[in-house]
Amino acid sequence: MSLLIAFAGLVNVADAYTQNVQPYTSVRVESSSLYQQGNVYQKDFLLCMDMLEQTHPAFAAGQNAPFSVDDQIEAGYEALAECQSKEALERCVQRVFSNLSDAHTTVSVGLDRNLIYPLNVFVDSGKPYIRAVDKVHAAALGKEIIRMNGRSMNRIWEEFGRVMSCDNENYFWEKVPNLMQFYSFWVQTSCSAPDSLLRLSLADGTEIALKPMKQSELQVQWLNVAPSGHWIRGNRRQPFLYKILPDRPVCYLQFNACTDRGSLYAQYAQTKGEVPDEVKKQLEQVPRFDEFLRQMFRDMATHQVKTLVIDVRDNGGGDSRLCQLLLSWLKPEVERKQGTVWMRCSELFKRQYPALSESFARYFAEHRQVYSNDTLYNAADITLPETGPESSPIVAALDTFFASPSPAVANFDGEVIFIQNRGTYSSAGLLVVEAVDNHIGKVIGDCSAYKPSSYGDILFWRLPHTGVQGTVSHKLFLRPDRSQGTPASLCPDVLIPTRWEDVSVGRDACWEWVLQHVK
Repeated sequence: MSLLIAFAGLVNVADAYTQNVQPYTSVRVESSSLYQQGNVYQKDFLLCMDMLEQTHPAFAAGQNAPFSVDDQIEAGYEALAECQSKEALERCVQRVFSNLSDAHTTVSVGLDRNLIYPLNVFVDSGKPYIRAVDKVHAAALGKEIIRMNGRSMNRIWEEFGRVMSCDNENYFWEKVPNLMQFYSFWVQTSCSAPDSLLRLSLADGTEIALKPMKQSELQVQWLNVAPSGHWIRGNRRQPFLYKILPDRPVCYLQFNACTDRGSLYAQYAQTKGEVPDEVKKQLEQVPRFDEFLRQMFRDMATHQVKTLVIDVRDNGGGDSRLCQLLLSWLKPEVERKQGTVWMRCSELFKRQYPALSESFARYFAEHRQVYSNDTLYNAADITLPETGPESSPIVAALDTFFASPSPAVANFDGEVIFIQNRGTYSSAGLLVVEAVDNHIGKVIGDCSAYKPSSYGDILFWRLPHTGVQGTVSHKLFLRPDRSQGTPASLCPDVLIPTRWEDVSVGRDACWEWVLQHVK
């Protein structure tokens, strides 16, 4: 994975695209009297609300919209009448987005990474515990925080929730500890102090005050925790690795990221077209997931493995095709119920993927269907040519890197156990959901930070007058088994929440359960 990080600047097309994304425009909005009369912040707010309404699946025809965009426009336009800063507009837009329960639709707030509070916390049941702090206050390590800047933690969480995009409560608890390190995040709320100090009141009656520092000034002391004897997790910098236990028929797959050579190749090709030779050479250094799985299952057969443990804790997602490839070894595709992907072909989608959009337009014309911005299309119904001049530039990459095992390859028919936590998200969450809905194994760990049916697949946007930018979902992913409803979270078969009492001593309760369960 270190190699992957080394050339991330060459192949991370998401970062490259955000730098080149065109400003969002709308003739209809720009010709309106509200737009003509507004200041630059009001104008950009109107454009942003139009982008949301015209792009996000929740506002497509036939959907039950989560809120009235017109009401948000009325309130936001008035609030921005005296606006004097880009940051105030960002807060106004984010407060609208936070009502969507969609973490993929968010404002990309420019967090100042040179003003950081020397603090890291772990939140358990709403209670924050200090995992790291400035060395001067090392005596506070491990203690519970009961107030910040004189405000109760319930008030703090309420304020933070207004400026965050979250799928559900578990997502909030997973992400908020990292954000609260940034001074620039605090000033988005009403909880920051005029002198910029962060005052912590601890459960033992003591108090400490932290000032924001430059990264070069940080001298942080972490809670010294050595992993217990029951510990299996390995190198987090690799996208995937496996171990076969020497004393029992168990294979442990640590699936850290849904990223490999093929996914990076396809991502580059889909966004930029032809992949140059120098990038291909760099990509050769990244492992292929198909080759990795072939070797792993070969070793499992040799060692007569009966149980496969798939650990997707802290896997934030990536390319879901890797997940489909893994599932194909566990149950044939023809026997699996598939989730449904509904997509909206908005103007923003057409701008970001012009070649793909043109292919869609030809498809609809050939089938005498209307290519409508307001319609949700079932992605499975849209078939694009795989050869010839009209083919997608990623077809070769898909054929090379994402082919499923041949029918002659026996699927693994032993026990499968998935481990998830609040850090499991996006494509990794889809992997667990599809496994659950197809009765593949069992799930242990935390309730999920993702929704079993959720929005996703982001498009990038930027506002023309202020430069405020962010992302928005343009697809709706529905779980395979619709009879399960649309809960806010997927709860495991065996609930083993990540508790502070375990984290503080380096105990892996999930792996201990596996060792007790599999003899």
